[in-house]
Amino acid sequence: MIGAEMPTRGQILRIVRVAAVGGAVGSAYGYLAHDAAEIGVELGVMNAGVVAAMEIFGFRGRFGERLRQLPFRTYLRLRIAIYLVAVIAINSIGLSLVNGASSIRLADHADIVFALAACVLGNLLIGANELLGPGVLFAFAAGRYVRPSREERALLLVDLCSSTAIAERLGEARFLDLLNAFFADVSSAVDEHGGDIHKYVGDEVIAAWPRKSGPGAAGAMRACFAARERIMARAEAYRRDFGLIPDFRAALHAGPVVVGELGYLKKEIALIGDAMNTSERILAACRETGRPVLASRAFMESLGGAEETLVPEPLAPLRARGKAAPLELVALRPVEDESGRDRIAEPRRTVSPVTAKDPDEG
Repeated sequence: MIGAEMPTRGQILRIVRVAAVGGAVGSAYGYLAHDAAEIGVELGVMNAGVVAAMEIFGFRGRFGERLRQLPFRTYLRLRIAIYLVAVIAINSIGLSLVNGASSIRLADHADIVFALAACVLGNLLIGANELLGPGVLFAFAAGRYVRPSREERALLLVDLCSSTAIAERLGEARFLDLLNAFFADVSSAVDEHGGDIHKYVGDEVIAAWPRKSGPGAAGAMRACFAARERIMARAEAYRRDFGLIPDFRAALHAGPVVVGELGYLKKEIALIGDAMNTSERILAACRETGRPVLASRAFMESLGGAEETLVPEPLAPLRARGKAAPLELVALRPVEDESGRDRIAEPRRTVSPVTAKDPDEG
């Protein structure tokens, strides 16, 4: 399988948040059950932190890819067994550590049952949060988007090149494996640079950044090239597992969108508006012009100083289906350093090289 990678900032923050919640729950349980809130905090933090790390990096990460291929009943039983062993070990060893005991003492059965139940509930919440997207579960619960809200967003759309030919070559099951590996690399780059995955549509990733807070358009630009860098860094693993190195086209745009709840039997947080339609037209222009990365004039104007690490190439105004005015687009590639390699960076700070391939290659 595609090789392991360093934890992202977003993953670490999620573990810290879960550990903090575990500490609060452990404090309440410790006080009510044993009149020992301080010990409850320590055990709660250990239980929640370790279990969250196991879930994010183990079962839901690349280490768990082979486990997820097992039959559902086998996979479920294995998960329960692993969590049971982990909870018993954490509570027994942790209890000895916080009490200063010289030997390990098994925790009470009631404490084990409570810790296991809390882990199951926490995993259900984590799973729902990941299924909907970070923060979306809270937005639904708080009713944040019951009434649509107009917000400024920077948008990044990433589309896998030659997906139809690749699917025919690999077959549906292996193509799904490739998509998961490809989406993981692109999503990790988005997460690292402060963006949110809005949705996956077929072989396309749609990501968004609030423009009034965080990195905004600069984060979208850096994530675009960081995703290419991640894929190229794993080129040998992709070639070994799938016989190819995936490539993508990318569209960058910025503008107002209406954000609100959408759906009846299945709800989602939708982004609606001309900015979304224009982004899709820019992505189509990548195919027409043979350019791997295209950005709108609106996006370039919102970049600030980050464009000094790019070589922009303005294109002739392009007529797009459904648009009254032609699109003013710019093809982007990173600045080359003195060694002739590409680089993309935050303003005035150099990072690793990236390379761009022809968008029509497999």
